Amino acid sequence: MSQEQEVPRRVFAADGLSRAQRRGSACASCGKRWPRPQRPVGRLQNGDVLLVCDDCAPEAESEPDSHHAHAA
Repeated sequence: MSQEQEVPRRVFAADGLSRAQRRGSACASCGKRWPRPQRPVGRLQNGDVLLVCDDCAPEAESEPDSHHAHAA
């Protein structure tokens, strides 16, 4: 993830996310690992950044702030 990208203030629970999704190596929405997700959509309750792939980014970014387990 580029350090220039601002992380939205949304906070999500880790429930239902895989380890790869929680680590940022898989899309938090669809689970796709390649290409590696780059778009931040919020943080987990522990402060880790959740990332989504380019395919899921428009949907995830348009979602209202929520505290659901999944970013989209």
